[in-house]
Amino acid sequence: MENKTFYITTPIYYPSDKLHIGHSYTTVAADAISRYKRLRGYDVMFLTGTDEHGQKIQRKAEAKGITPKQYVDEVVSGIIDLWKLMNITNDRFIRTTDSHHESAVQKIFKRLYDQGDIYKSEYEGWYCTPCESFWTKTQLAEGKCPDCGREVELTKEESYFFKLSKYQDRLIRHIEENPEFIQPVSRQNEMLNNFLRPGLDDLCVSRTTFNWGIPVSFDDKHVVYVWIDALSNYITALGYGSEDASVYKKYWPADVHLVGKEIVRFHTIIWPAMLMALGESLPRQIFGHGWLLLEGGKMSKSKGNVVDPVILIQKYGLDAVRYFLLREVPFGSDGVFSNEALINRINSDLANDLGNLVSRTVAMIDKYFGGIIPKDRREGDFDSELKRVVMETPAKVEELMDQLQFSTALAEMWKAISRTNKYVDETMPWILAKNEADRPRLAAVMYNLAESLRVISILLQPFMPETPVIIWSQLGIGQCNEALQWESGKNWGSYPEGASVKKGDVIFPRIDIKKELEELEMLTGKTSEAEAQPVNHTADDKSKIPASKPESTVKAADLAKQEAGSGLITIDEFARIDLRVAKVLEAEKVEGADKLLKLKLEMGSEIRQVVSGIAKHYSSEAIVGKYVLLVANLKPVKLRGIESQGMILAASDDRSLVLATLDGIMESGARVR
Repeated sequence: MENKTFYITTPIYYPSDKLHIGHSYTTVAADAISRYKRLRGYDVMFLTGTDEHGQKIQRKAEAKGITPKQYVDEVVSGIIDLWKLMNITNDRFIRTTDSHHESAVQKIFKRLYDQGDIYKSEYEGWYCTPCESFWTKTQLAEGKCPDCGREVELTKEESYFFKLSKYQDRLIRHIEENPEFIQPVSRQNEMLNNFLRPGLDDLCVSRTTFNWGIPVSFDDKHVVYVWIDALSNYITALGYGSEDASVYKKYWPADVHLVGKEIVRFHTIIWPAMLMALGESLPRQIFGHGWLLLEGGKMSKSKGNVVDPVILIQKYGLDAVRYFLLREVPFGSDGVFSNEALINRINSDLANDLGNLVSRTVAMIDKYFGGIIPKDRREGDFDSELKRVVMETPAKVEELMDQLQFSTALAEMWKAISRTNKYVDETMPWILAKNEADRPRLAAVMYNLAESLRVISILLQPFMPETPVIIWSQLGIGQCNEALQWESGKNWGSYPEGASVKKGDVIFPRIDIKKELEELEMLTGKTSEAEAQPVNHTADDKSKIPASKPESTVKAADLAKQEAGSGLITIDEFARIDLRVAKVLEAEKVEGADKLLKLKLEMGSEIRQVVSGIAKHYSSEAIVGKYVLLVANLKPVKLRGIESQGMILAASDDRSLVLATLDGIMESGARVR
């Protein structure tokens, strides 16, 4: 694999305004695959940039009383700052106002003209300035742009045209002979059936009604229109058309162009035809991913319904935002972005699953062994199954990453995280710690937990670059480079002997979703989803009535007193009680209250907080991982100022108290009937 290259690009973004979370989606995806390829030893070239010419930019600049270059300089500066904030590791950043790009585009245009692939004629059509797109009358939606709904202008002007139709049959053959060229397959079918097979028209490639663009070198009335200007960036950024084309020769053809589905046609028809005309190799793959949608449709600067990634990163941290973008939606499909979905992902996947696993592991190694796991270790039940699941994960992740299936790759990692959390419940270290004879077994359990986290943290690097470093620091392996190489994640047993753990801050603190949505509403000036519809409802509650947040207590008898008073109750009255299975994710003592524990419970996809008076009978460590019975439809109360959203059931007498548990034989959220 030595010196094997990998060239990946994003679209070059149009700097008419600051970018939104949808642009970040594409760039984070490209960054993840770039990081992954570097970890596997590839020589990576990762390109992004900005498409800075056009009538829309010129009009915006005129409205502000500045030059177009001054306008784009300001916006592009913000884009570069955003990519730094998001820890994007692009190797090059191209601007279509770069002098080397402008010179190369003029050479490309002249060459295509000289060889007869470009000719002069006249163009008439309906033009949408915000979208930089021409439309026929039949394509308009009620006389307006079908993409953004804005007004269009009838434009008639002298133009140069590229003979796109000349390359139609070659394109069809190439696509049919190279099934990986356009992905996903649905995009390939769309291009073949909707555009190529019905027949291509020649393409307008110059404009005369504005002058903010690259001048046609042999006809200064014309500027080069977007297609040849913008699409050529993928080769001009590497030095194509310059005196030194060595970088171009090294990395071209591109291994993958990542683009949004709305520009797949330009990249899979116009761009390959241009390359065919120039006699250059075609990119190996164009991947058209879906949109991140908001309520009301596609994110769009021209519509004004954008989400600022800077605000989200400032509030939740970079890795949480990156994780959400790559995990929430299968790459290639459309998905809906909402602040509520983001917060739920943070609470469930990052705080409850990953963050809790790291905290528990480090805390137990510190408590039971003073921070260093002894060498005297004894294998036992559940070890082989844990190792099998964790060791199968790297190969699955590699296969999925090579297919650009980021969401599924993360899902495989979370299976390993879930299995490791289950291992804690199965081995019950807090019980082993009570018996001196079990210390070798306890040491093995701690080692297996630390080793699982080492492997998982290595795999997380392409997606969440900051989190693995924190995990390594807490596990005491921050300087162990060999144990942290990508290939070492495929071998069990590399957690170094003598490593000393270091307790740190919680990696992903849980978020109060109601409070957070209210704050976001104030920041954005929009109605939160919490007001639009209930946030919490039981899994099978089709009417979406908000689940009440019950008060906490520990005795089953108390339930009868609250619901029915003393005496007998009817079956209808009993049916009103919503009993659910819930898994204890976290437990901690309530300050100043000897009897109270504050619990975080998983009830299906919902997280509940419950305050329970069981602290004298159950330690925080002993209860985590248990499956308890939760009364899920009581009214909320506050105990010691902490809101309690349910009641867990227990039996008690004058001497002891025993929780009603199910030992994990039912999934959390299941209804008790």
